[in-house]
Amino acid sequence: LYHQIHQLAKVYYIREHSSTMGNRNSSTAEGNQGEALETPVPSVILADDLQAEIVNAFQNKNVQLKWQNLQAQILANSENRVAKEELRKLHIDNEIEKWRTMNDAQQQALDDKVDSLRAQFADTEAALTFDVNKMEKKFQSVPKFGSGDSCLNTRNDLVSCYKSKADIRQCDAFAQAMELCTKQTVMSK
Repeated sequence: LYHQIHQLAKVYYIREHSSTMGNRNSSTAEGNQGEALETPVPSVILADDLQAEIVNAFQNKNVQLKWQNLQAQILANSENRVAKEELRKLHIDNEIEKWRTMNDAQQQALDDKVDSLRAQFADTEAALTFDVNKMEKKFQSVPKFGSGDSCLNTRNDLVSCYKSKADIRQCDAFAQAMELCTKQTVMSK
């Protein structure tokens, strides 16, 4: 662009002479008595179409430069956003993996505890069943609850109350009657 302007300017180069601009020496001659000569000043006059072309090229170059800068900024922002998103995803994945590891360990601990409690329950149940059978053999006259007519009406009343009432405290009277009936039955046998 500079080279083109320089070549076109050579074509339109005009040297300005002091005679074309009027008598410049007359204003300075009074003070210097006409001895001071003004040197001609070179100037460039560009044609209107050349001037418009230069301005248009400059504006186009500015617009293009601004557009390229904007595109570079948009790309940089996009790359920064993508990098931040990747870091955030990586952080979230790490947190999820930590949580899963911790959760698996807690689940395993809970499963082990449940298995242990089940084993203890089974051991206690077996021991209790053995002790009850041993006591039944020792005391042949002990009534077996749940079979026979022992406190049948009281049991039915207590069960009906539990089924019909939302608050089991309302069935306390039936529970006390069942307890008294059971004690009497055990004592009588």
